Amino acid sequence: MGTQWAQIALLLQLSSVALAVPSTRTIQFSGYEGNVSSRDHVPNDTDVDFTFLIVAVSRKVIKIKFEWLSLREDAVCANESLSVLDGAARANALAVLCGTSMPSVSFKSTQSNLTLVLRSTGPLVERGFRLKYSSVTATPSSAACGKTSDWRNFPWDVQLFFNSRFAANGTIIGRRWILTTAKQIVTAVGIIAVHSRFNASMHDYNVAVVELSKAVPFSDAVSAVCLPHATRPAPAAGKVCYLGNGYGLPLGILSQSDCASAQFYGSTVSSRMLCAQNIEHSGCWANSAQSLVCREEDDRWYVTGLASWGNQCNYLPARAYPGVFTRVYKFLGFIEGIAN
Repeated sequence: MGTQWAQIALLLQLSSVALAVPSTRTIQFSGYEGNVSSRDHVPNDTDVDFTFLIVAVSRKVIKIKFEWLSLREDAVCANESLSVLDGAARANALAVLCGTSMPSVSFKSTQSNLTLVLRSTGPLVERGFRLKYSSVTATPSSAACGKTSDWRNFPWDVQLFFNSRFAANGTIIGRRWILTTAKQIVTAVGIIAVHSRFNASMHDYNVAVVELSKAVPFSDAVSAVCLPHATRPAPAAGKVCYLGNGYGLPLGILSQSDCASAQFYGSTVSSRMLCAQNIEHSGCWANSAQSLVCREEDDRWYVTGLASWGNQCNYLPARAYPGVFTRVYKFLGFIEGIAN
């Protein structure tokens, strides 16, 4: 009899686990300024799917600044994430955050409200976030990005010269702003916004933003590419994107697990990198800072990666070594904090 009751108890326990659902709730904040802390509202003992809606005062938008962030980290923020959304819950994301690296810049909505969605696949156990918000004046919208009449001739690709010498390839992201890699640019000039955690030996945090002395006049021949949507951390494996400054060389996106496998680069590939390859055409573009751009459903081009490093120059094309790119979406906070 005791064994029977033990089996029933075990079945009930398993049933309760199978039927467990995330704790779900929507909480609204408003006013000129205030604070939002997940610890004040989110339980510690279950999965969570919480929405925090922050509404600005009349004719204002919302600006937030993080004071603390602690979530589990993985390459695509699948287990725990905090999405910062511009407007309602289905709007474009300003960022998708995980890990413990707190954004060093503020985020600002373009609408009267900003939404935070906190999700976890297990108990948070003292993890979460805290931020300060305020109602501020909206920033005027910029010109359209990512449009071109000829995909083989990208109007945002540029070459940077200092003292009449070539320094780096770059990508226009605004009238006065060029996106490139820290490795290419850091030795050329001193007054450049290089990521503070750039590590040349590990190829990590390989990103920099250059400010031009004058604004670039946009035309059909010169325009800006779009920065990626943070809701789409990377194109799906197998998607074909194109190498800028490389006459539109098509490259297939590799999965993160394939790129970080022993066949290719192993543990040297971090979550801030992505890989792409062309099995029929190799080339020495691995550390060239050329942009990897992808065409999305809205018919615009988005800069997904910056050529950072790789072994393509050391092997025959038949080996089909992928190139490793800086994963641009991981640095949206850094880029927008400077270029805005």
